[in-house]
Amino acid sequence: MANLKAGKLTDFMFPIDENLAEFFGIMFGDGKLTIDGHKTGYRVQIWLDAKTEQEYSEYVRDLCIKLFNVEPAVCLEHNSSVICVRFHAKQTILALHRLGIPLNHEGEMIVPGWIITNAPFSAAFLRGLFDTDGGVVFQRDRGYVYRLIKITMKNLNFAETVKNMLLKLGFHPYICKHGGMYSGYEVVLRKLLDQQLWKNNIGTSNQKNLEKLEGRPLVAARKWERRDLNPKLVGWSHS
Repeated sequence: MANLKAGKLTDFMFPIDENLAEFFGIMFGDGKLTIDGHKTGYRVQIWLDAKTEQEYSEYVRDLCIKLFNVEPAVCLEHNSSVICVRFHAKQTILALHRLGIPLNHEGEMIVPGWIITNAPFSAAFLRGLFDTDGGVVFQRDRGYVYRLIKITMKNLNFAETVKNMLLKLGFHPYICKHGGMYSGYEVVLRKLLDQQLWKNNIGTSNQKNLEKLEGRPLVAARKWERRDLNPKLVGWSHS
């Protein structure tokens, strides 16, 4: 994947702006870029939950139209439980890969420098990532209910990158390791100040997240897990 100097960004067929940075966040979350001249061809795919993200799938489709002047297909998959937004456009997909979208999520997830070094682009990227691989949860402890903002990922280096991006934007994140069937990491924001800063400076384009960011904590929220309470526990990174 090529390293791009700032002066080279004007060479692409679409604008390098906050909308593109948000699209990159979406792709780093629940997207896949395919470059295969023999089998599936050149393809972008983004998978969303059919039950809760119908409205968001329309937002993602419209974002693709605005950015790339393509009309993505939006269809149901996996027994209608998943919405897939996808399009085929060889030159656009080659350009997206050159700009920094990886071909899979198994290796290193390296956020491009043109995003990391630009605060508005970083905020837009984090919004797209949050809307696909993150969310808001409510948890209770000793009679109180708390709201947490979380972003999940499998790669620790990627989690550290996201944490550092948030630190540069004035947040106070920590990283939690979780096990089970979906082992990986969570970047977590717990402070009320961070949640207000998120609403003001990053926000969400996903209605299901908006309702939880703006709504009152739920009385029936689950109890705290030990890893949510104490960042000094094994598996945490809090620096």
